[in-house]
Amino acid sequence: MFYLFYSNNIEVPSISAKSSIASITFIGKWAKKIGYYYMRDKKKKDHIIYTAILYEYIHILLKEHNMLEFFIEGQRSTYGKIQHPKFDLLNIISDAYYERQVDDITIIPISISYDRVLEADSFPYELIGERKVKESFGRVIQTLMQTRKDYGRIFVNFLNPISIKSFTNKYIEKKPYLEPFMKEENRKEIVHSLGYTIIHQVVEKTIIVPTSIVASILLMHRRGISESILASKVEWLAEQIKGRGGKIGGIDDSITFIGVQKAMMHINSLVKRKKDMFDPFIEPKDNFKDLLLLNYYKNMLLHVFFSESLVACVLFSFGQLIAFKEGVELERFHQHFSFLQNLLKDEVITRHKYETKEQTL
Repeated sequence: MFYLFYSNNIEVPSISAKSSIASITFIGKWAKKIGYYYMRDKKKKDHIIYTAILYEYIHILLKEHNMLEFFIEGQRSTYGKIQHPKFDLLNIISDAYYERQVDDITIIPISISYDRVLEADSFPYELIGERKVKESFGRVIQTLMQTRKDYGRIFVNFLNPISIKSFTNKYIEKKPYLEPFMKEENRKEIVHSLGYTIIHQVVEKTIIVPTSIVASILLMHRRGISESILASKVEWLAEQIKGRGGKIGGIDDSITFIGVQKAMMHINSLVKRKKDMFDPFIEPKDNFKDLLLLNYYKNMLLHVFFSESLVACVLFSFGQLIAFKEGVELERFHQHFSFLQNLLKDEVITRHKYETKEQTL
């Protein structure tokens, strides 16, 4: 984002970053000079003092009309799914409005999608519980060297701006008894709703890349699939995503095959090819690291089919005979659906929650 703003002559925002970056030789001091500020771990002994300083620092930036950049999720997702919002920084920013230090604050959610993930080598190991690779100057150099490779496209989507003032006024219209300018607990309730409004925008407007679609099809055909059939299934899945309101980047209706070939270039190291007399056969490697990374890409479109996936899981839990021949009572189906929806509520973020039998239908 820093490069995008700088190259388009837009004021560069002050950027929130982990405190571990501050300890990197040369990089830490350089980043601070161009506007980075560091977020410390809550477990630190001086966290209370640090929080007070950070609180005032951010409020000064806002009063001087500076832009701020931060991850609403707290950090990059290591498993492809969009995470629940973190409220620490959002609370501090919102307090500047509720304490009447600024007239209003406008939040512009931004979604970013990658054809190929730069951190592909470390994500799978983090998923199985290994410690995250520590940031260092050597790792920065290594990352810069990797950028010489073709990592495809980056899709940056600027979403609808949200005015905290307007958002608060509309929220109070629904609940007139709230006093966010006077009561901190009321303030937190509104900020909690604001955080999920931001996340829901990001989920619904995130661009789904061809790599995600191709990875999903490959994982459905673990024994392999020919390139021509892969292209036709990718085209079918892309249409299903569009029909559900999803946004796709990099696949033109008339040149799906080319889009598939480009996607295969980015995950070429994750698959093995077999040649027969007709078509090259493609199948995922059995290596857990490669399968985890394919699942990472697949998870980027999980939210599109989440509700339908729950329905399918519930039906199959009754067995094919009951589900597809004898039928399932609506009351019983809804109980199982509600249980599964509640069980997975922290795994996949969706705007809609189906609480009644009629909504489930």
